[in-house]
Amino acid sequence: MTTSSNFRHLVAEDEPIMAAALRKALQRLWPELQSVASDDNGQDTVEQTLKQRPDILFLDIKMPYKTGLGTA
Repeated sequence: MTTSSNFRHLVAEDEPIMAAALRKALQRLWPELQSVASDDNGQDTVEQTLKQRPDILFLDIKMPYKTGLGTA
C-alpha cells in the first residue's frame, strides 16, 4: 500500500526548463514525493510508466510522438 510519504511520480515535459521548474517546485512543496523518471516525449513516458508504475503522472499536453492526452 502506498502512503502519502512514499508516493512516486513521473514528469513528462519536452521543455527542459519547464521540466526542471516542475521538479524543483514538487521537491519544495512535497519533499516526500519520489521522482522515478522524467521523459521528453509521450512514447517514452508510456514505456516508463509501465516499467516504473508511478502513483502520479505530470503530463505536458503537447509532446513529440504522443501527446499528454494520448499518453494518459
